[in-house]
Amino acid sequence: MRGVLDTNVYVSALIKPAGLAGQILDRWQAGQFEIVLAEAILVELHDVRSRLRRRQAVVRSPEWIAALLVDLRRSAILVEPEPVRAVPDDPDDDVIVGVALAAGADAIITGDAHLLGLRSYRGIPILTPRGFLEALHAGALGAEARDARP
Repeated sequence: MRGVLDTNVYVSALIKPAGLAGQILDRWQAGQFEIVLAEAILVELHDVRSRLRRRQAVVRSPEWIAALLVDLRRSAILVEPEPVRAVPDDPDDDVIVGVALAAGADAIITGDAHLLGLRSYRGIPILTPRGFLEALHAGALGAEARDARP
């Protein structure tokens, strides 16, 4: 199964490692699904990491975060996002949708209201972290779900 995590999911995992977003990263590191991302998302994560560190909002150590970024670059599926105009109220979110389309992702995982308001895009479900964990646990996403899309 392939999932695209919005930047807010990564940030939530850094601030509250035991929370739902932290559990998602733990599941990825355990090999339960593949993360798909684009260079633009990695750049944004580096920028966010710097801002959060200055505000001392991050619970994870700088070493853990650096290792996560290395792991993402090495182990995640890196794609060039398709150009889309999917989120009229927040065009910055279009890159997340474009990455999901380019990779044939099984889900977009986000806490962003603009993305969640779409519910799905071209057959790709847009889920909260809780919804994704529930679907992952139930085995409700994967090749079968992707093959069933119109």
